[in-house]
Amino acid sequence: APEGSAAVVAARVVADARAAMGLEFGLLETKASMELAPAPADAGVPPPVDARTTARWLDALLALPNGPLKWSHALPDLVETSNNVAAARTTEAAGGGAPELFVLCSTRSSVAPAIERVRHSLRAVAETLGGGRIELP
Repeated sequence: APEGSAAVVAARVVADARAAMGLEFGLLETKASMELAPAPADAGVPPPVDARTTARWLDALLALPNGPLKWSHALPDLVETSNNVAAARTTEAAGGGAPELFVLCSTRSSVAPAIERVRHSLRAVAETLGGGRIELP
């Protein structure tokens, strides 16, 4: 493939991401893997988005709190509050509008005010980086 082709660029991005994952998680996640594969033709994949939207979505994903956020004061080594950025997907908006990013988060806490603080953070990220909406139970 030519040097500037999408396949070469994508392969470089995956290689860089693998290297970064290895540095950050290599000793803990010894079986972690990453691959890039074309989507099946019938997968219903939305069309690509422009560079500005892509950057805004990536900023939003990076800004979301993820992992343990507070440890218990009462019980050593117990996570009190956490958020997991569990999944992300894009979809075309109804009526042919701009594509939308949907992010699934799992927020947990043994302290009610703490979970509300995390939910407030999730709302703030969505509103600040694109006017998204947050649906909470």
